[in-house]
Amino acid sequence: MSSGILTSTAEIERQVLLFQSVSGVCLALGGVSLLLTVFLFWRFRIANVIAFKLGITARQSIREIEETNAAAVSRQEENATTLLEKTFVPPVETTTRLDTVMPATTVKLETETAFPQMDYCGNAETKGDAQPEKPPLKLEILCDIMMLHTEERIG
Repeated sequence: MSSGILTSTAEIERQVLLFQSVSGVCLALGGVSLLLTVFLFWRFRIANVIAFKLGITARQSIREIEETNAAAVSRQEENATTLLEKTFVPPVETTTRLDTVMPATTVKLETETAFPQMDYCGNAETKGDAQPEKPPLKLEILCDIMMLHTEERIG
C-alpha cells in the first residue's frame, strides 16, 4: 500500500542518497559557474568598463593632466625667477651718420677653437698676432615644454 508516505527505512535512505547526489551535482555546477564568471570578468575587463561608465577613469586622467600642468608651471616660474636674477646689461646705443659707412655686423661665438676672420670672398685673413683660445660654447635650456596629443576625448 502506497499512501504517499514513506514507510520503510530503505525507501527513506534511497531518497536521502538521491537528494545528496543532486545536491553535490548542483554544488559542482555552481563552482564551475563561479570560476567561469571570474574568468570572463577578467577576460572582458569588466572592471574597466564599470570604471569608464562611472567616470572614474576620466577623473583620474584629469587629475594626472592637472598634476603635469602644475609641474610645468612651477618649472616655468622657476626658470623665470632665475632669468630675473641674472644681471641685465643693456646694449650700448650708437648713432651713425648717413654719410659714413657702417661696419659689418660681427657675431661672437664661444667655441673651443678660434676661427680666423673671413673676408667677403670667403678667404681667411691672416693676422700677425695669434688669437687667444676662447672657452667652449655654453648653451642653457631655459624652458622645456612637451606637448602630448591623444585621440581620447574626455568629457
